[in-house]
Amino acid sequence: MIILPAIDIYNGEAVRLINGDYNKCTVYGKPIDIAERWQASGAEYIHIVDLNGARNGAVENIKIIENILKTVNCKVQIGGGIRNMSDINRFFDYGAYGVVLGSACVNNIKLVESAIEKYGSERIVCGIDVKNGNAAINGWIDKSDKTAKALCLEMKKLGASIAVCTDISRDGCLSGVNMEQISKLSALTGMKIVASGGVNSLKDIRLLKKCGAYGVIIGKALYENRISLSDAIAIAEE
Repeated sequence: MIILPAIDIYNGEAVRLINGDYNKCTVYGKPIDIAERWQASGAEYIHIVDLNGARNGAVENIKIIENILKTVNCKVQIGGGIRNMSDINRFFDYGAYGVVLGSACVNNIKLVESAIEKYGSERIVCGIDVKNGNAAINGWIDKSDKTAKALCLEMKKLGASIAVCTDISRDGCLSGVNMEQISKLSALTGMKIVASGGVNSLKDIRLLKKCGAYGVIIGKALYENRISLSDAIAIAEE
């Protein structure tokens, strides 16, 4: 199992939201400083989200992300507002390891298909953000009519193999991961599921590994020092 420490960027700062609510935002510092901290703690991967981009439909924190890609040696995957091939190409040109497509999985499946054909199913990741059972889009603001399972299966038909599944009701709340959802999606879709939202303790990491998660994104638990990144990585690699 892989561990992906998170850096959510909003208005140039590294932040965490609660339940995707932009009015419930805690600032933790400069994204570049956080990226260097994760790398120093042993991170092989880093998960970055441009929250301004996710909300407004276009990448906005490009210079900050480019600086991170130039500075750290981690495998960085990037999401948030990436809704055209030029942005996908640009991030890979800058040195990104992976690109996460979220709203495009609902609104522009041709883009997802083209991106997978060009870059492969290990580097184009589907972002499945779940709100009340259905996939949410546009920075978690709007709700689609597709269930997480249906959307995963639709993306799999296009050639996708990895999906980041975020339980919005738990994100930023330190309330524990939705193990049932992750287990079911993994078993029913056959995709590599990366769990996101609610990670609170090393116990969550152990349970996710046991239930077959391909990876886990950790945010607030790291920022609030509830989990040591090096300890989480050690458990994942056992």
